[in-house]
Amino acid sequence: MEKDYEPSGWLGFILGTKLFFDFSGKYPFELPKKGLLREIKLNLEKVRDDSLAKKVDTSLKMEDDPIENSKGTGTKNEIPYIVEREKVSIMEEKRSSNNSHHVMISYNWSNQKSVLNIRDNLRKKGISCWMDIDNKDGSALMAMTTAVENCTVFLMCYSAKYSKSLNCRTEAEYAVRRQKTIIPCRMQQDEFNPSSGGWLGSIIHDRPYYDFSGKYPFEQKIRELLSCIEAHLHKQNQAETF
Repeated sequence: MEKDYEPSGWLGFILGTKLFFDFSGKYPFELPKKGLLREIKLNLEKVRDDSLAKKVDTSLKMEDDPIENSKGTGTKNEIPYIVEREKVSIMEEKRSSNNSHHVMISYNWSNQKSVLNIRDNLRKKGISCWMDIDNKDGSALMAMTTAVENCTVFLMCYSAKYSKSLNCRTEAEYAVRRQKTIIPCRMQQDEFNPSSGGWLGSIIHDRPYYDFSGKYPFEQKIRELLSCIEAHLHKQNQAETF
């Protein structure tokens, strides 16, 4: 609703990569209105409530909708008032020294025991870590948002259940948008392969990962992970010095 405003904090976390419609005055009001009405109609159709969809379709008749008249040839890239959140760059805010930490650990609760072992070993080496269980009070959403924004390294402890978790996905995609250093850790030893596609595969892509699934000795992998994190922290410290 406001020109040149880029959301961060809890609002940026909620928006993630969601679609939005620009009513800031940048475009004629009728354009985003038609796009919004069409999106509402499509979502009503998804729930297959025929009576409700028909009622809304009647009251929000969109015979002039440029997308509808294109007979399926139009795309979102051709419509100026529809913008993907992932295309919007957000300036990195300065981290508060009171809230900053080296590592945020993102995980599914099914792997909590193994993840706690990783966290404790990192803390023993002087690396400050944040996990959701560290949030004793206040908004869980705000805590997650602040944790992502204030970390240097985003440790993504992934598994099949992680890939199916909306909360885990939101955290990971927000870390991507904030341009955090993402280090994947494999927590599951089976045929699960995130590289086969989907949102998780697109984030991991060709990033090196550390295998804590039990296939290799824990001490070996924690040493490798520690070395990687320390290298990133050293690089960050040098950048902040200059």
